[in-house]
Amino acid sequence: MIIEKKLLGIFLLNDLEFSKIKDEINEGLNDKLNEISEEFVKTNTFHGGQHIRYLLQERTKRIREIVKSRLNLDLSYIEKAMIFFSDNIYQEIYKRVSDTIESEIEFTRNKMLHFCRNWPYPKDYLKLINQILDKEKDVLIKNTERDILIYKMNCELELKENEITTKKSSGYKKYKYKCCYKINIIGKDEDLKKENYIEIGGNGIELGKNNFILFVKLALELTRNNEGWVDIEVFVQEIDLSFSGRHQLIERLRGNLTKIKVLDNSIVKELIENKKSGLYRISTHPDFITYNKEKLINHKDPRVRELAENLTGNDK
Repeated sequence: MIIEKKLLGIFLLNDLEFSKIKDEINEGLNDKLNEISEEFVKTNTFHGGQHIRYLLQERTKRIREIVKSRLNLDLSYIEKAMIFFSDNIYQEIYKRVSDTIESEIEFTRNKMLHFCRNWPYPKDYLKLINQILDKEKDVLIKNTERDILIYKMNCELELKENEITTKKSSGYKKYKYKCCYKINIIGKDEDLKKENYIEIGGNGIELGKNNFILFVKLALELTRNNEGWVDIEVFVQEIDLSFSGRHQLIERLRGNLTKIKVLDNSIVKELIENKKSGLYRISTHPDFITYNKEKLINHKDPRVRELAENLTGNDK
């Protein structure tokens, strides 16, 4: 999927910057830990629980900074790339931050256990270290889940506000579009080895042959005249599209689109809108539709090629 390839590139750059930030956060850590230990040497309390707590306090403070940097970087890179914050993105970022928490906690645990290995009664210190770090890990995981959820909710709120603003525009008032989804008609995707590939709201799917032809026709009509209404029965006769009835053809297309996570039955019925007399259209603003005309013109199906010749406007 194109969105996944884009994410991979984003996260590769992100990881390079994160590595640099992590080094900056940990700079001077050993000097600080030695200062703490020297204070306990002075008071003759080097082998003690309070010493452990002070060392862990310094280490966990830096872990929090590292985790916060990981989360903020991921969110900022997603925002800069203008990728829709879907459930998949939510889960991917949550996993990346959770993995960072896990690795940092375990690294600190091993460091502290090594530090105390020759102390009297090491098992007592082992228990203390595990208690503190396990509690810190739980807090970090819960805070991460909360922070990502808050960000996701804010994105959804902002999207809704943008939709409301967009719907107030003259185009939405005049033509009464029901949706604000961005649609990209890709056609052939070499990496995924798919011929009839589209994306809606940043989420992709391969359509069946007849579904793809119909979808391209609906997009073509919308970009051509803003109204976008297509008489399905007339169209299938013109292009020699085999089908058992316009209702079955439309329902197959709608059913295919519900496999996209951002869509459900009610949304799809608004997106593929119909009115009396067998007229259907894609009910979003034509400016939200992009496509790769060159790929579509070179499509293996001559009916797609014929439709692509008439596409104008938002070539991507």
